[in-house]
Parts: sequence; C-alpha cells; structure tokens
Amino acid sequence: MNILVIGNGFDIAHGLPTKYGNFLEFVKAFKRFKYSPDNTSSQYYKYFQALTTSKQTLYAELNELITDNIWLKYFIDIYEERKADGKERWIDFESEISSVIQIFDAALKTLNEQFRIGKSYGHMETWQAKILHAIFFKNIHENKFDKTIVFNEKKQAINDLNNLTRCLEIYLSDYISIDTCSQLQDIANLEIHRVLSFNYTDTYKQIYDKSAGSIKYDFIHGKADIANDVNSCNLVLGIDEYLSGEAKDKDNEFIQFKKFFQRIYKGTGCLYTDWVSLINDNNKRFAKASPPINNVYIYGHSLDVTDADIFRRLIILDNTITTIFYHSKKSMGSQIANLVKVIGEDELIKRTDGSNRSIIFKQSSSEKL
Repeated sequence: MNILVIGNGFDIAHGLPTKYGNFLEFVKAFKRFKYSPDNTSSQYYKYFQALTTSKQTLYAELNELITDNIWLKYFIDIYEERKADGKERWIDFESEISSVIQIFDAALKTLNEQFRIGKSYGHMETWQAKILHAIFFKNIHENKFDKTIVFNEKKQAINDLNNLTRCLEIYLSDYISIDTCSQLQDIANLEIHRVLSFNYTDTYKQIYDKSAGSIKYDFIHGKADIANDVNSCNLVLGIDEYLSGEAKDKDNEFIQFKKFFQRIYKGTGCLYTDWVSLINDNNKRFAKASPPINNVYIYGHSLDVTDADIFRRLIILDNTITTIFYHSKKSMGSQIANLVKVIGEDELIKRTDGSNRSIIFKQSSSEKL
C-alpha cells in the first residue's frame, strides 16, 4: 500500500493561495468592497461583483459571517501589526486561538472561585483582563464581571469561530480555482493507493486522480464544500489539548475549541487507522514469507508535534518506507527536529542510518508537467 500524506505546503506548491494570510487579505478586501463597490483595483473585485449579481445569497452569507466577527478582527489586527513592525506577514490561527483560550480559561477559573463563595461579581487578574479586553468584553470598562457576561462572551467566541470556519470554507471552495494548476513531477510519478489529507481542499483528487474511484481518501480535518452552511460545515479549526492529568477529563469549559472534540462532533475521518490495521495484518499474514513493502510519502507538512500521534503510527510501521519531501535545507532541519518529538531520537537515528533505512528525506523539485 502506498499512502500520500499532504499538508498545506502541497497546495502552496501548486500555486494556490491557501495560507491564512491569503484568507485574511480576502476578508479585508470584502470589507472594502462592501463600502466601496466601485473600487476595481482589488484582485477580488470580479469575484465580489459576481456574487452581488448571480450569487446574492452567498454574498449575504459572507457578509453575515464576517461582520463583527471577533476572531477575524483579532487576527487582522495581529497581521497588520506584524506588517507595521516590518515582520513577516504570517499568522497561525490555531496557535493564536490556543493562546487566547488558555488565558480565557485561567480567567474563568479566577472568576469562578469568587462566584463559588457567593459574590455576584468577580474580578480577573489584571493581566488577564488586559489581554481579554482586546478581543472580548468590549463594552466592559471595569474589571468587574458577572456570570451572564462571561457566559455570553464565551458563547460569542464559539459562534464566531464557527462563522470564521464557514467563511474559510467559502474562500477555499468557491473563490480559489484549481483549474489552472499543473501536476508536480514529484507527485505525478508516484503510484498512490491512499491519500491522508490535513488540508481542507481536494487538490490531489482534482489534479492527479484518474483511478475511477480506487484511491481512498481521509480528510482528517474535513473537506471544504460550498454546498454546506455554518451548521453543516465539517472543517476542523481548533486547538490541541493544553490540560493534563485529571483536569484533561474533568475540565470541559472550552472543549468545543479542541480538535479532538470537533473531529468527533463533525464526523471527520480517521480512516487512516483502518489502513494501518490492514498493513499490520498483512505483515503478520506474510511474516514467514516476504511481506509487501509499503510506502508513506509526506509532502508539504512540517511534521509538527500537534499531529504526532498520526505520524508515529505511520512511520513506525514494519515493512514501510517513509519518504519525506522538503523544499529547503531550513525546512528539512525543522522536519528533523519535529521528527525527534514524534518518534524519539534513537528511533529516528535507527531509521535513517544504513542501507536498510526506512526514512528517506528527498528535496522536492519545482518541475511541473
């Protein structure tokens, strides 16, 4: 079995504007268009103009999703601040959400201790209030909160995250076009039986898949579909578990923001576990003969520790060769460092040494067919 694992670098290599920064530029342009629809200088103008004439329902939906969205405003503010400071205009939504939610969680614990002893109002730590006022509690000018205020702000945080996620789905499935993309030589030359995608797009299927349905897919974070709405959107846009010990099981105040919850709630795939089981079964069945050699190809993923459980299951499979594509020596160095966190230093050394190594690093080619 040959499994292709793809991250957002796969879409970027095909020239698709799928970075979070690209999406924020789209949102900013929509806001400008709403107040100045005659401004034809925007690269998004023709798309927005078409929405107002032939897809008015979609235009209205975008407007509702974007207007007063606390997360979008917060992300755009950070994005623009980095530009003003001369820094790279890069942003990671999940990382930013995680930082905010952990502060919100800590602040809620601070308040609950005061509510528990009968106080009608509670006070956050000064540093908590200072940070959270930049995103939530806009109408609260004192460090004084009751249960209703906190409940409503938490509810808005969840609703606006869902709205942001649906907005991203529209951008990826309706604005971005894959029609002009060419095949990458590195990928076109591979015989693939399974695709495990961390992306929301189905780029591989549209550009490479001529199998008439024999290739199986697992969109572990969901797949963008313009036919959805905010309630049926199954994109997973959340954070990793930050609690430990008993708190991880008992403290569910912000569980809706966590990826594992969203995967279960939205019914996204974990089909790759069946593929792993099939490979293990074949290894046992042919143990006395010559078990088939399997291949795992990883393209466009940093191997970040947030997906460590998935990569570890694939990479440590017996009779499996893992080929990791990298686009620069710098990215290769980051991938090696991340792999240490995924499988451990000793395991990595064992699997990259000698003629029988099972992990191979390969520099990706920019050549297209």
